[in-house]
Amino acid sequence: MKGINYLRRYHRWIMAFAGLQCLIWAASGVYMVLTDIHFIHGESLLKPATPISSPTVPFSELAKAYPRADSVTLLTIAKSTVYKVEFEDAATHVIDAKTGKVLAPISTSKALAIAQQSFADSRYADKIKSIHYYSETDSPPSDVSPRWLPFWRVEFDAPLSPTLYIQANTGEIVSKRHDMWRLFDWMWRFHIMDYDDGENINNPLLMFFSVISLFGGVAGATLLVQRLRAPQATQKGEVI
Repeated sequence: MKGINYLRRYHRWIMAFAGLQCLIWAASGVYMVLTDIHFIHGESLLKPATPISSPTVPFSELAKAYPRADSVTLLTIAKSTVYKVEFEDAATHVIDAKTGKVLAPISTSKALAIAQQSFADSRYADKIKSIHYYSETDSPPSDVSPRWLPFWRVEFDAPLSPTLYIQANTGEIVSKRHDMWRLFDWMWRFHIMDYDDGENINNPLLMFFSVISLFGGVAGATLLVQRLRAPQATQKGEVI
Protein backbone atom coordinates (compact mmCIF):
# COMPACT_ATOMS: atom_id res chain seq x y z
CA MET A 1 0.00 0.00 0.00
CA LYS A 2 2.79 2.37 0.91
CA GLY A 3 4.55 1.58 -2.39
CA ILE A 4 1.40 2.43 -4.36
CA ASN A 5 1.13 5.76 -2.56
CA TYR A 6 4.73 6.59 -3.46
CA LEU A 7 4.09 5.56 -7.04
CA ARG A 8 0.95 7.69 -7.20
CA ARG A 9 2.86 10.70 -5.88
CA TYR A 10 5.75 10.26 -8.32
CA HIS A 11 3.36 9.76 -11.22
CA ARG A 12 1.56 12.98 -10.34
CA TRP A 13 4.78 15.02 -10.29
CA ILE A 14 6.20 13.40 -13.42
CA MET A 15 3.08 14.13 -15.46
CA ALA A 16 2.85 17.66 -14.07
CA PHE A 17 6.38 18.19 -15.40
CA ALA A 18 6.19 16.30 -18.71
CA GLY A 19 2.46 16.35 -19.45
CA LEU A 20 2.57 19.43 -21.69
CA GLN A 21 5.30 17.93 -23.83
CA CYS A 22 3.29 14.70 -24.13
CA LEU A 23 0.35 16.74 -25.46
CA ILE A 24 2.68 18.47 -27.94
CA TRP A 25 3.97 15.09 -29.09
CA ALA A 26 0.42 13.86 -29.57
CA ALA A 27 -0.82 16.97 -31.41
CA SER A 28 2.21 17.26 -33.71
CA GLY A 29 2.14 13.52 -34.40
CA VAL A 30 -1.54 13.62 -35.35
CA TYR A 31 -0.93 16.53 -37.72
CA MET A 32 1.98 14.79 -39.45
CA VAL A 33 0.07 11.52 -39.78
CA LEU A 34 -3.12 13.08 -41.17
CA THR A 35 -1.47 15.30 -43.80
CA ASP A 36 -0.59 14.01 -47.26
CA ILE A 37 3.20 13.91 -47.35
CA HIS A 38 3.25 14.31 -51.16
CA PHE A 39 1.29 17.56 -50.81
CA ILE A 40 3.57 18.69 -47.97
CA HIS A 41 6.61 18.09 -50.17
CA GLY A 42 5.10 20.45 -52.76
CA GLU A 43 4.83 17.88 -55.53
CA SER A 44 1.56 19.44 -56.68
CA LEU A 45 3.21 22.83 -57.20
CA LEU A 46 5.07 21.78 -60.35
CA LYS A 47 3.96 20.64 -63.76
CA PRO A 48 5.01 17.15 -64.89
CA ALA A 49 8.62 17.04 -66.01
CA THR A 50 9.22 17.80 -69.68
CA PRO A 51 10.61 14.79 -71.58
CA ILE A 52 14.30 15.13 -72.38
CA SER A 53 14.92 15.48 -76.12
CA SER A 54 17.92 13.97 -77.85
CA PRO A 55 20.98 16.25 -77.63
CA THR A 56 22.68 17.54 -80.75
CA VAL A 57 26.08 17.55 -79.06
CA PRO A 58 27.05 13.89 -78.41
CA PHE A 59 28.29 12.78 -75.03
CA SER A 60 31.63 11.66 -76.53
CA GLU A 61 32.35 15.22 -77.69
CA LEU A 62 31.51 16.55 -74.26
CA ALA A 63 33.79 13.98 -72.60
CA LYS A 64 36.72 15.14 -74.77
CA ALA A 65 36.06 18.78 -73.96
CA TYR A 66 35.82 18.13 -70.18
CA PRO A 67 38.05 15.13 -69.39
CA ARG A 68 38.27 16.03 -65.68
CA ALA A 69 34.50 16.17 -65.14
CA ASP A 70 33.31 14.23 -62.10
CA SER A 71 29.78 13.70 -63.47
CA VAL A 72 27.68 14.68 -66.48
CA THR A 73 23.88 14.82 -66.34
CA LEU A 74 21.46 15.42 -69.21
CA LEU A 75 18.36 17.34 -68.13
CA THR A 76 15.71 19.82 -69.23
CA ILE A 77 15.62 23.36 -67.87
CA ALA A 78 12.92 25.77 -69.07
CA LYS A 79 12.15 23.49 -72.04
CA SER A 80 15.82 23.46 -73.10
CA THR A 81 17.98 20.34 -73.03
CA VAL A 82 21.30 20.91 -71.31
CA TYR A 83 24.27 19.05 -69.88
CA LYS A 84 25.16 19.69 -66.26
CA VAL A 85 28.90 19.08 -65.86
CA GLU A 86 30.18 18.84 -62.28
CA PHE A 87 33.77 18.81 -61.08
CA GLU A 88 35.42 17.60 -57.88
CA ASP A 89 36.08 21.16 -56.70
CA ALA A 90 32.27 21.77 -56.69
CA ALA A 91 32.40 23.86 -59.87
CA THR A 92 29.49 23.35 -62.25
CA HIS A 93 29.06 24.16 -65.94
CA VAL A 94 25.75 24.10 -67.78
CA ILE A 95 26.21 23.29 -71.48
CA ASP A 96 23.59 23.85 -74.16
CA ALA A 97 23.00 20.36 -75.61
CA LYS A 98 22.32 21.82 -79.07
CA THR A 99 25.21 24.28 -79.44
CA GLY A 100 27.76 23.05 -76.91
CA LYS A 101 28.12 26.56 -75.46
CA VAL A 102 28.51 27.20 -71.74
CA LEU A 103 25.41 28.98 -70.47
CA ALA A 104 25.63 32.03 -68.23
CA PRO A 105 24.25 31.98 -64.66
CA ILE A 106 20.51 32.46 -64.38
CA SER A 107 19.39 36.09 -64.65
CA THR A 108 16.32 37.63 -63.03
CA SER A 109 14.22 37.30 -66.17
CA LYS A 110 15.38 33.72 -66.73
CA ALA A 111 14.55 32.78 -63.12
CA LEU A 112 11.06 34.26 -63.55
CA ALA A 113 10.57 32.36 -66.80
CA ILE A 114 11.63 29.06 -65.21
CA ALA A 115 9.33 29.61 -62.24
CA GLN A 116 6.32 30.59 -64.35
CA GLN A 117 6.79 27.77 -66.85
CA SER A 118 7.14 25.22 -64.05
CA PHE A 119 4.32 26.35 -61.73
CA ALA A 120 1.34 24.02 -62.01
CA ASP A 121 -1.53 26.43 -61.20
CA SER A 122 -1.96 28.52 -64.35
CA ARG A 123 -4.29 30.92 -62.50
CA TYR A 124 -1.38 32.28 -60.50
CA ALA A 125 1.60 31.62 -62.76
CA ASP A 126 1.85 35.29 -63.73
CA LYS A 127 1.22 36.60 -60.21
CA ILE A 128 4.65 37.04 -58.66
CA LYS A 129 4.72 38.37 -55.12
CA SER A 130 8.49 38.67 -54.82
CA ILE A 131 11.78 37.51 -56.30
CA HIS A 132 15.07 37.65 -54.46
CA TYR A 133 18.62 36.56 -55.21
CA TYR A 134 20.74 34.93 -52.49
CA SER A 135 24.47 34.86 -53.12
CA GLU A 136 26.91 32.36 -51.65
CA THR A 137 27.70 34.79 -48.81
CA ASP A 138 24.06 35.44 -47.85
CA SER A 139 22.15 33.73 -45.06
CA PRO A 140 19.40 31.71 -46.78
CA PRO A 141 15.79 31.45 -45.56
CA SER A 142 15.19 28.81 -42.90
CA ASP A 143 13.09 26.66 -45.24
CA VAL A 144 15.89 25.81 -47.68
CA SER A 145 19.35 24.31 -47.27
CA PRO A 146 22.35 26.64 -47.72
CA ARG A 147 24.03 23.99 -49.87
CA TRP A 148 21.97 25.24 -52.82
CA LEU A 149 23.44 28.76 -52.72
CA PRO A 150 23.47 30.80 -54.85
CA PHE A 151 19.78 30.64 -55.76
CA TRP A 152 16.70 32.65 -56.68
CA ARG A 153 13.66 32.68 -54.42
CA VAL A 154 10.43 33.22 -56.36
CA GLU A 155 7.22 33.56 -54.34
CA PHE A 156 3.80 33.51 -56.02
CA ASP A 157 0.88 35.65 -54.91
CA ALA A 158 -1.33 32.61 -54.40
CA PRO A 159 -2.96 30.70 -51.50
CA LEU A 160 -0.42 29.17 -49.09
CA SER A 161 2.36 31.40 -50.51
CA PRO A 162 3.95 28.80 -52.85
CA THR A 163 7.66 29.46 -53.29
CA LEU A 164 10.20 28.01 -55.71
CA TYR A 165 13.97 28.02 -55.22
CA ILE A 166 15.99 28.05 -58.44
CA GLN A 167 19.70 27.29 -58.38
CA ALA A 168 21.41 30.29 -59.95
CA ASN A 169 24.19 28.38 -61.72
CA THR A 170 22.16 25.55 -63.23
CA GLY A 171 18.55 26.80 -63.34
CA GLU A 172 17.29 23.69 -61.53
CA ILE A 173 14.36 23.97 -59.13
CA VAL A 174 16.08 22.67 -56.02
CA SER A 175 13.29 23.24 -53.50
CA LYS A 176 9.61 24.10 -53.32
CA ARG A 177 7.74 25.34 -50.27
CA HIS A 178 4.32 26.54 -49.11
CA ASP A 179 2.72 27.48 -45.79
CA MET A 180 1.49 23.96 -45.04
CA TRP A 181 5.05 22.68 -45.41
CA ARG A 182 6.28 25.45 -43.10
CA LEU A 183 3.67 24.43 -40.50
CA PHE A 184 4.69 20.79 -40.92
CA ASP A 185 8.31 21.80 -40.38
CA TRP A 186 7.43 23.48 -37.08
CA MET A 187 5.37 20.49 -36.01
CA TRP A 188 8.40 18.30 -36.69
CA ARG A 189 10.61 20.60 -34.61
CA PHE A 190 8.12 20.51 -31.73
CA HIS A 191 7.92 16.74 -32.05
CA ILE A 192 11.66 16.16 -31.76
CA MET A 193 12.20 19.16 -29.45
CA ASP A 194 14.72 20.78 -31.79
CA TYR A 195 13.77 24.42 -32.21
CA ASP A 196 16.81 25.35 -34.28
CA ASP A 197 16.85 23.65 -37.68
CA GLY A 198 14.92 20.41 -37.05
CA GLU A 199 17.92 18.23 -37.92
CA ASN A 200 19.02 17.01 -34.46
CA ILE A 201 16.81 14.07 -33.54
CA ASN A 202 19.20 12.81 -30.85
CA ASN A 203 19.38 15.90 -28.69
CA PRO A 204 19.68 15.47 -24.89
CA LEU A 205 16.44 17.35 -24.22
CA LEU A 206 14.45 14.84 -26.27
CA MET A 207 16.16 11.91 -24.56
CA PHE A 208 15.50 13.39 -21.10
CA PHE A 209 11.79 13.96 -21.67
CA SER A 210 11.41 10.59 -23.39
CA VAL A 211 12.81 8.74 -20.37
CA ILE A 212 10.73 10.75 -17.91
CA SER A 213 7.57 10.25 -19.98
CA LEU A 214 8.30 6.52 -20.20
CA PHE A 215 8.53 6.31 -16.40
CA GLY A 216 5.32 8.32 -16.13
CA GLY A 217 3.54 5.99 -18.56
CA VAL A 218 4.71 2.85 -16.75
CA ALA A 219 3.66 4.33 -13.41
CA GLY A 220 0.25 5.26 -14.81
CA ALA A 221 -0.27 1.79 -16.27
CA THR A 222 0.67 0.21 -12.92
CA LEU A 223 -1.78 2.44 -11.05
CA LEU A 224 -4.51 1.63 -13.57
CA VAL A 225 -4.00 -2.11 -13.10
CA GLN A 226 -4.06 -1.62 -9.32
CA ARG A 227 -7.30 0.37 -9.54
CA LEU A 228 -8.96 -2.27 -11.74
CA ARG A 229 -7.96 -4.99 -9.27
CA ALA A 230 -9.24 -3.05 -6.27
CA PRO A 231 -12.96 -4.09 -6.53
CA GLN A 232 -12.00 -7.76 -6.89
CA ALA A 233 -9.69 -7.59 -3.88
CA THR A 234 -12.41 -5.92 -1.80
CA GLN A 235 -14.92 -8.63 -2.63
CA LYS A 236 -12.41 -11.24 -1.36
CA GLY A 237 -11.99 -9.38 1.90
CA GLU A 238 -8.53 -7.97 1.16
CA VAL A 239 -7.64 -4.53 2.47
CA ILE A 240 -6.51 -2.12 -0.30
